[in-house]
Amino acid sequence: MSLNTHAAEENQISSGSEAYVLNDEDGLGWIRGRVVLVTDESAEIDVRGTSTIVPLNKVDPAPHLAEGGHDDMSNLEVLVEGAVQENVHVRYMADNIYTAVGPILISVNPYKKLPIYGDNQMQGQTSRSTPHIFHTAESAYQELQRRGTNQFVLISGESGAGKTEATKLILRYLTWRSQGATRVAPTSLEAKAFEEAKRRSREATSKNTGPARGGRDRGRRRKSLMVLAASDVSDQILQSNPVLEAFGNAKTVRNNNSSRFGKLIQIQLNASHSIVGAAITTYLLEKSRVVSLNDGERNYHVFYQMCAGASEDQRQEWQLKSQDEFRYLSQGGETEIDSVDDASDFMILCSAMDTIGIDQSEQSDVFRLLAGILHIGNLTFAQVSESNEIMVEDATDLQLVASLLGGWIPASTLLACDVSFVDSATHECVVLHGGGRPPANGNRKLGGRACWQQASDSRDALAKQVYTSIFHWLVSKINKNMDKSTQSKHTIGVLDLFGFECFQENSFEQLCINYANEKLHQHFLHHFFKLEVEEYQAEGVCMDAVEFVDNAACIELIEERSSGILSLLEEECGMPQGTDANLLQKMTAALKKTEGFGIPRIQRSDFFVEHFAGAVTYKMPGFVEKNRDTMHPDLLAALASSDSPVLIADGARKQEKGEKHTKRKKKPTVGHLFKSEVQQLLTILKLGDPHFVRCLKPNLQMSPSEFEGSEVMRQLRYSGLLDIIRIRKFGYAIRLPFATFLASYWIFDPSLRGSMFRDADPRIKCSLVLRAAGLQVSGRDAGFVPHFSDP
Repeated sequence: MSLNTHAAEENQISSGSEAYVLNDEDGLGWIRGRVVLVTDESAEIDVRGTSTIVPLNKVDPAPHLAEGGHDDMSNLEVLVEGAVQENVHVRYMADNIYTAVGPILISVNPYKKLPIYGDNQMQGQTSRSTPHIFHTAESAYQELQRRGTNQFVLISGESGAGKTEATKLILRYLTWRSQGATRVAPTSLEAKAFEEAKRRSREATSKNTGPARGGRDRGRRRKSLMVLAASDVSDQILQSNPVLEAFGNAKTVRNNNSSRFGKLIQIQLNASHSIVGAAITTYLLEKSRVVSLNDGERNYHVFYQMCAGASEDQRQEWQLKSQDEFRYLSQGGETEIDSVDDASDFMILCSAMDTIGIDQSEQSDVFRLLAGILHIGNLTFAQVSESNEIMVEDATDLQLVASLLGGWIPASTLLACDVSFVDSATHECVVLHGGGRPPANGNRKLGGRACWQQASDSRDALAKQVYTSIFHWLVSKINKNMDKSTQSKHTIGVLDLFGFECFQENSFEQLCINYANEKLHQHFLHHFFKLEVEEYQAEGVCMDAVEFVDNAACIELIEERSSGILSLLEEECGMPQGTDANLLQKMTAALKKTEGFGIPRIQRSDFFVEHFAGAVTYKMPGFVEKNRDTMHPDLLAALASSDSPVLIADGARKQEKGEKHTKRKKKPTVGHLFKSEVQQLLTILKLGDPHFVRCLKPNLQMSPSEFEGSEVMRQLRYSGLLDIIRIRKFGYAIRLPFATFLASYWIFDPSLRGSMFRDADPRIKCSLVLRAAGLQVSGRDAGFVPHFSDP
């Protein structure tokens, strides 16, 4: 729904006044111009010397904008789309990338380094109120101190908008703030000296085994140890970022450092509001990226870092080649990123793993498994003799994979026909039948395209499963070393979740991601509608004018228990012969009359959903298999037999969490698990106070100092910011302090400036002005502090 109503009917534009004109055709968005003529249906607007006639629904009244713009757009006299765009534009071009909308922070990616994140900026936030990512973190910290309730910073935006950097800056500020009374955050030049001082302090403490010399010395020593302990925890929290980025981020066509998973980092604080630990929850890792890349994309950063930065001994041990020689790394056509040094990043990664408690042997096992994945991707298949059976083309490749993964590995024909296994101890290749035991009726043979496809799918399934195990083991290891929930009293959570996605081709993963965004968007709208109502109540203003329309219909379309998309998908996955085609038939029959769902006229094998951010067309092929996410028993047996400590530990973690599945206990589907995770996340968020950061991309080229108005407005619309403004427009869009209102409109009743009204209640004065102007007071309620008025 647009913010812009028929402005002329509301006496907001007239000949000679300034107005915004919507120009999406040229990508400019809203442009300021001057009104020449207004009719019942259109207006003639002079824009930069060119006169154009436009319909009234593409015209917006243009209020006066202060020089340099407003740092808080709640101060705009009239809340309209054009004013929002212009204000963000003016500030962005002046390198003021942060703008507030009340309690919401807008962050526009500058695509360049700005000198606004130093020690001085951190130290000034306790007394500063200008919008800044540090100020948002400070607000969360102060609210925790003041109210004693958990806080959450919710960071959203699409890929390339700067969510990852915003998350790191929030964490950096919070770790500094919780220790602000004891030390100043070290600058890059001071870091080495600070680390050396910590080391010497630890050594001195460990050598001091004699009796204490007095209470004062004991107190000083205890305080010193507490500071060092807090510093160690803070270092672990900050150093978890390079690890998670290496294993969870990748280059996409829209972003060189795109997070391909969601995460909630809960900073744990004690009664003194000092950090004692942290816990990380991750959501929906994009494991398909391990084996399949689109043009212009890279696999996860860690693969390239390892290939570029491994020592010569490591390269020989893991049989590493050039990045271009591994199929999983080169199929996207991009193996390098401008201004990124993968070799240097590998050193940073190893150092970060040291800091968070992953020892050298564990690191070696992780990298050995990663190398095994790369060699799995290079396995090729050949036809055996004149038969149609498919085998691994080169047995030495399979032996290398088995050695790196620490066990025997099923070869190409894992699903039905003859299977090769390689024993990692003897490196002997043994051909068995039908997955390990001869079938009763002789050999089962599969041939042709189906067998080739099965072989490729099995190979890729193994690679994806190993990588997923590594990732989950890393997160579990980080939590084991950092989680101090038993010692914490409060938490400040930082949520960095994938933004709304609409690509040229969208599949099951995008549906899950967009479903999560729908749920979070609803949480966002409900929170601010509640704030809106509370403000009206506090000001004594009638609330009858406030309406609220959310995205409940779309959410019900996706998650409704009997006929929602996810429910129908679950039903089809439960069928032994369930297929994508059957699923589409069920969806069409159940949802054809449901608003927001449809089948494209041309591509009848797809379906579309009207999301809050716009319509998205989803390609049906792959939905059922992706949701099942099953692996052949031979593959599972191969992983279970591995002597890799990482794979063994991840297997134990799954058993502890109840993820071990039997014939009686089926493995839950991806959609079922993700829906449960989203519900749990919302339950957690509702237990604390939210602080919202909306990250925006100023252009699609990732270029500094370029601003594309239409692109920014598109993001503002789906981010929910314009919905918040819409809520205010349905109520009272104009909220002027009494003094401002009287200074502007006293001319309607000059007697108000006389001595008789000098000490009169400002609300009475405003009412007299409205009556003198011939306006009804009803519908234009005067609150206790601001003056509320319809546009």
